[in-house]
Amino acid sequence: MLKDYAAARFDSVSQQRAMDVEGLDVAVLFRTLPVVCVDAFEPAFAIALCRAWNDWAADFRKPAPARMHAAALVTCTTRPWRRPSYAGPSRSSASWRPR
Repeated sequence: MLKDYAAARFDSVSQQRAMDVEGLDVAVLFRTLPVVCVDAFEPAFAIALCRAWNDWAADFRKPAPARMHAAALVTCTTRPWRRPSYAGPSRSSASWRPR
């Protein structure tokens, strides 16, 4: 059976077939270990990496969005208070706390 899925290059249709064989109604797609986003990345690279994974996952689940969901990849390098344009609490505000 794995050969059939591999022959289809593990596309979303073969994913659904595998779910049917295993009796799964819903699946959550998680990225593999190499696709991680850490603070050490340059912000532009981190954003591009997240966008690439999230776009791929959105396309992959299009044939069966009710059956396949995806865990999004987000980056901490774009926290709003790191952006000069952020109009949140001022740094002197008692509610503002750096992380």
